[in-house]
Amino acid sequence: MLKRLNLFKDMPIGLKLGTIVLLMFIPMLSLLYSFVSTKQESIAFAEKELLGTDYLIPLRNLIDHVQQHRGLAGAYLEGAQDQKERAVNLEALIDNDFKTLFTLTEQLGKTLETKTKLPALMQSWQTLKQGTMSMKPGESFDRHTQLVAEILGFVKHVGDRSNLILDPDLDTYYLMDTVVNRLPDTMEHLAKLSGQGSAIAARKLLTLEEQVQMR
Repeated sequence: MLKRLNLFKDMPIGLKLGTIVLLMFIPMLSLLYSFVSTKQESIAFAEKELLGTDYLIPLRNLIDHVQQHRGLAGAYLEGAQDQKERAVNLEALIDNDFKTLFTLTEQLGKTLETKTKLPALMQSWQTLKQGTMSMKPGESFDRHTQLVAEILGFVKHVGDRSNLILDPDLDTYYLMDTVVNRLPDTMEHLAKLSGQGSAIAARKLLTLEEQVQMR
């Protein structure tokens, strides 16, 4: 230890100052690195959230169109023949929603881990579309509701993988939790009531079970 102190004492003044500056600079450099790393992590976190938002917009359209199709198909199967054309037009919109989602999946699928899940949703829709108009009203309603539930599960997956429901800011967290979890479930409940109402209006009759559900 004494040898090291003597060595430092014998150093030229310029070298001493340089050594002192270097010793001061090392912890500052460490703090700077830590600060930059934290900022980079925050930027990466926010960028991932934006990817999730980009993906959720067409997903919201898909849910809305499937819900509308449920109501129109139910009305048609209860006797409102004029609703069939509207239902068929919606099928084209739903197909286009899936096309948009597949395009996004090519860009973002690896990040959001959607490449294996989206084709399964598409297959569920294609099966439903092909059989809807020959189903009984109750079966059609239940199959549509099952598909919506699958899509809502997909929404939660995207929200999780894109950090939307992991936001460290408390106010933003509650907002994202509402957008990803609570609001879609509430909208689905209202859409189910609307679909049931369309079927009842077409049938012009309220069953006992429906009377109980409406209370």
